[in-house]
Amino acid sequence: MNNRQESKVYGPFDETATTNLIEMGILQSDGSSNESILTSFTVIFAGLFFIDLKQFYDNTDNIAILYNMFSALYSKKHYSHMYLLYSIQYDYFRKPLPDPVWWIAGRPELITTFMNGFLAHLGRLIEESGILSKYNEGGAKT
Repeated sequence: MNNRQESKVYGPFDETATTNLIEMGILQSDGSSNESILTSFTVIFAGLFFIDLKQFYDNTDNIAILYNMFSALYSKKHYSHMYLLYSIQYDYFRKPLPDPVWWIAGRPELITTFMNGFLAHLGRLIEESGILSKYNEGGAKT
């Protein structure tokens, strides 16, 4: 006899999302965002994304082009489009979207905070690597 109940798949748009975000520390118990966790969260996931970009693309010009796409969306405050672009890249990498990032999908205010911090840290990493300056100088192929 099996006492296991049938598993239900939960997601960022269902009734468990807020509880799950609280349990992850992304939201506080009152439902407001936990800014210190979100700051750490964005730095970690921007860093992982940058590592994935460098491993995936042979030509760093592609990284510069992608960063410019993020920046163009940011300038128009299209945070949900930035999130979609981020998600699509993971499809290209053939990797799942990191779970905590997936869980914020149902919370536009968290997406905005995440994408702001994400782009700021990604920009620092790209600047420090020299990828953008090489691209702007005519594209040093690496």
